[in-house]
Amino acid sequence: MQAIESKFNKMFAYIAFGLKEKLGRPNPEEFMYGLLLRQGINMFSALAVEFSGMQDAVLENYLISLNETEMICKKFTRPVKEWFEGWDESVLQDIKKCWFWDIGPLIYVDEIESNYTLTGECLDYLDSEESDLTSIDEHIVFNLMKQLSQDNYVYIRKFIISHPLLTDIERKKLLLLFNNEQIIMDLVASAYEQTPEETYCCPNCGWTMMFKGSQPECCHRDCVDIPILKEKCKKIKPEYVYRLKIGVMRYICYPGKAEIEIENICNQLNVKSELWPELDRYDIKIIFANGACWGIDAKTYSNPYFLSKSIEKDNYFRSANIDKGYYVIPDKIVKRTGSYLKICDKALASDKKIKCISLSTLKKLIKQEVNK
Repeated sequence: MQAIESKFNKMFAYIAFGLKEKLGRPNPEEFMYGLLLRQGINMFSALAVEFSGMQDAVLENYLISLNETEMICKKFTRPVKEWFEGWDESVLQDIKKCWFWDIGPLIYVDEIESNYTLTGECLDYLDSEESDLTSIDEHIVFNLMKQLSQDNYVYIRKFIISHPLLTDIERKKLLLLFNNEQIIMDLVASAYEQTPEETYCCPNCGWTMMFKGSQPECCHRDCVDIPILKEKCKKIKPEYVYRLKIGVMRYICYPGKAEIEIENICNQLNVKSELWPELDRYDIKIIFANGACWGIDAKTYSNPYFLSKSIEKDNYFRSANIDKGYYVIPDKIVKRTGSYLKICDKALASDKKIKCISLSTLKKLIKQEVNK
């Protein structure tokens, strides 16, 4: 199993980054300018030769089917577990134990327009590898916000979370509030872009949903997992001239909704809380009347293995001066993968004060602490 998992890790990275690279080229057919995807497909073919159990004519026909067009249309649009159809069952028993088995499709394909878009889960993987292009805008915005005072940091971040769409009047009011300070102007310019034409209001996150044929496209898997019909979606009103860039929406605004919800829970229970303490060392500090101090970091990764990887690298939160710490996951994400919390807690096995829990569990724990 270790041999398969090790080789798959490299192959999977080549395919995911290759799909992103191909999508970003002005002419996707100019293969000489980007060979990552083809290398990834060649690696998959090599794995099939080594591990599939297929032989002779069956193997030859299978390898012929692993060309770029077929892989894009018939493999990468399907969950990873379906990539291995026809492989030897004894090999599959080992592959099912690997972290990548439950990853969903990497792309959505619009056959009419002959193009594709990356899924939210693919973006999660790329971000967990710290090389996703969509996260560049997020990092720029974070670096600018960290130059602000704590109060201004909180105000601007709350503004971004509550304004996935922005009118020109709202934009001008914000800039005037800060006397057109250059850093605020740079922040707004870095966080927002012109709203594209033919966009619809996402019923899940409130951002801009677009359609490739009948396939909806938004910032997160949660947005497109629910049944959506284009004709039932409301078009974005013309006064919303600006929208958040996808990286800012995906990694600041979307998880920020859970952060604000946790703050509201604390307010309802008269518990003191601070958003993004120490310029975002973690998301929320909760201070109870009995003196206990909790740290909360809200996460919205669709795939628990990607969050587990992120947790393993997250020494910043895990070294915070708190009594207890919680990575908090929205309930609908936890319910979608039954073993989600157990998978993430494996990365925390050596840390007794931090756990991964659902949002509903956090609510119960806060109430229990208040009533002690």
